[in-house]
Amino acid sequence: MIKRRSRQTGFTLIELMVTLAMMVIVLAIGIPAFKSLQQNSNRTARINELVAAIQLARSEAVKRGTSISIIPNTNWQNGWTVFTDPDKDRTLDSGETVIRTAAVTSPNYTMTSAAYANGITFDSKGAPQATGSFQFSQNGKTRTIDINTTGRPRIH
Repeated sequence: MIKRRSRQTGFTLIELMVTLAMMVIVLAIGIPAFKSLQQNSNRTARINELVAAIQLARSEAVKRGTSISIIPNTNWQNGWTVFTDPDKDRTLDSGETVIRTAAVTSPNYTMTSAAYANGITFDSKGAPQATGSFQFSQNGKTRTIDINTTGRPRIH
């Protein structure tokens, strides 16, 4: 009977160290890029939430045949409330129905609007009381949401 010598297989210490070094380099490059991707995604999500609220208010105004307002929760970056507003005073009074509320617990951005500082009201035809825009800034990058005379929001 012939004995065969078994050969051990596996990785050498040098191969493992080279692999580990390559992983560290890839992670060092990838983590900052991932953080930037996450911030861009969060910024886009917040902008889309506001655009959805604007479109909701506009469509509900037409559907219900009454004025619908969106008002900030103390300021725009803390969220907003969409509600029926037949008296067009942009104040949530008793008897007015809340349609949707968006709350932001820890904003890491600023959202301002000179034209809509106290809110925006859409009439029963879906038109806003005035044209204007929202400025959304985060980490030195600014996006603008314009609302035209027909009430259509446009992001740029």
